[in-house]
Amino acid sequence: MSSASPFDEGFNTFLRCDKRSAINYFTEHLRRYPNDFECWMYRGISYAILGDPNKAETDFIEAENVGKDFQKLIARGLRAKEGGNVAEALRIFRQATETYPTEGIGWHFYGVTLLTLRDKKDEAAAAFQMAIRRNYKRCCTSQYLLGTILASQGKHEEAMAEFRESLRANPSTTVCHIALGDSLAHSGQYDKAAVCYRQATQLNASLLQANLGLGVVMMYQGDEVGALEEVRTFMTSLNRDVAQLMTIQSPLPTHPVVEVVEKEGAHGMASVDEKVTETGSHLAAGSKPDSELAADGEIQMATCGEQGKLYSWATSPRLWFSIDRSNHAGVQFVAYEDKGDRLECLISINEIGRLMPRKPVIMKQDLALKL
Repeated sequence: MSSASPFDEGFNTFLRCDKRSAINYFTEHLRRYPNDFECWMYRGISYAILGDPNKAETDFIEAENVGKDFQKLIARGLRAKEGGNVAEALRIFRQATETYPTEGIGWHFYGVTLLTLRDKKDEAAAAFQMAIRRNYKRCCTSQYLLGTILASQGKHEEAMAEFRESLRANPSTTVCHIALGDSLAHSGQYDKAAVCYRQATQLNASLLQANLGLGVVMMYQGDEVGALEEVRTFMTSLNRDVAQLMTIQSPLPTHPVVEVVEKEGAHGMASVDEKVTETGSHLAAGSKPDSELAADGEIQMATCGEQGKLYSWATSPRLWFSIDRSNHAGVQFVAYEDKGDRLECLISINEIGRLMPRKPVIMKQDLALKL
């Protein structure tokens, strides 16, 4: 039986990027311990990430009411930051580092706030290093953020060292597994990168960047079919029009779909905006019922000139997927909708998940089917 407190469970769940469940744990903890500053703070941060500024502000006010002197400054700084007053937040966090230089939490949130500004990465990195040296209790978040800065500067060996330290401190940091996987993949260590992405999916199956990362790695390992099977999860969640074509057997319609939006420096732990759209679990209009579908793993393959190979899974009979290596912009993953006589491009993304221009229509008469 676990001896972890509801707050500990909540914090670990927070690190797994499941903010809604984390809020439930934090709420349970606050019923027992209403004067816990850190719990009010992290519940407020969770509400802020989920786009509920009113509840976030209420929790930051409570955190300020129950906090000690330096904690009151942190709560005020978070209120200013979430209220859009970054300059005031920086002033408050700077005051915290000057007045209480041995408290790592002030350095950490000073760094987090600096990350919201352009050309402040070096200053932010220095702040995170100070937080780590001051033994900030939640330093796994500082180590993760420091690693992301180093990786963005191409210093992947140094970044990986920080990611590993973060995971050693708390292996629940899901985005850190993904970030470590990204740096390993960038360094050509595809097998190790794949392990990281799979660990991330085990912690949070809906964190779609892990599917994309694993797909990219599998592509470079030569497993094109496996790559597209991973990436189609990412693409169908990125685009609701695509998601609505998926049948009930697909993993997506039975779960919330995360609309992936890059969000730099969101408290240092959210690599995507966790805005959720419920899709329900009903069959999409025009989709084949389960009884008419082939086995889950059955795949139809076709070839088409420069587009190369296209694949369609039994669970998504109206969708085709391909990997396009012909574009000067780099490798792209493409999803097409089968319109009967033609395939129309629904979405095209590059290796890091950025939307790319849609591909031209492919006429079915130009396809060479391989059943």
